[in-house]
Amino acid sequence: MTGIDVIDNDSILVPWNLECSDLFSSCYEFNTHNMACWFDKELEKKNSARMLSLIEQIKNRLNEINDGSFVVENLKTERLKNL
Repeated sequence: MTGIDVIDNDSILVPWNLECSDLFSSCYEFNTHNMACWFDKELEKKNSARMLSLIEQIKNRLNEINDGSFVVENLKTERLKNL
């Protein structure tokens, strides 16, 4: 996933990362709406509360396991909050 063993092998993070990724990926549809790739903004909005909760859990866990070998940059929370 990230190439950082302490993150990729953390048994707590893995399911949260997968769920968050699945929620975001589910917003994409292919060959619908007369487009090769269409993003369902309404589904993203519907999923945003759960994604925000997962992101918060992920951030907290990353802070717990951070051994100084990585820096966390959160690029999604503000955008999701503004949906």
